[in-house]
Amino acid sequence: MLPMAPTLMNRLFGSGKLPESVLRELGDAVVLARQEGIRVSARGSYRVPGRRQGAGVQLHAGAFVITASRVIATIGKATVIDLPFAAATPGGAATVAFAETGVTLKFDVGRTTPNGDGDAEISFRGEIPATVLAGIPSALDMTPNPTGAEQLLRWV
Repeated sequence: MLPMAPTLMNRLFGSGKLPESVLRELGDAVVLARQEGIRVSARGSYRVPGRRQGAGVQLHAGAFVITASRVIATIGKATVIDLPFAAATPGGAATVAFAETGVTLKFDVGRTTPNGDGDAEISFRGEIPATVLAGIPSALDMTPNPTGAEQLLRWV
């Protein structure tokens, strides 16, 4: 598999880097995979009070980092995913999946937002080595709170 090239905006302006606050928070954690300046695609078809989104795709620049105990993914300076592996909740309304091509967050808008309906997906397209994938769960379920779900929807 060929390594994924950084986005044009990353090459020109440095967009999609991990924020300094995330790097400080990681401290001395052992980083298994780290990708910055990668393409992030967000798609969804959902309805929430005051907003309706048809089937469409939005592109962003972002980053993700996987340690031995958690995954963090960002778009710009906003943290979209910050999930310790131990905090996963089986049967949750959202799933974070790991593959050689990156990290994908899928969530059921109806289960995460009051009076909402539909689904959404945010894909961080960066390479994760097979050796890293062998040592982490293939997918984690989580349940974002309604405020967190609304923040996720602003990227979709």
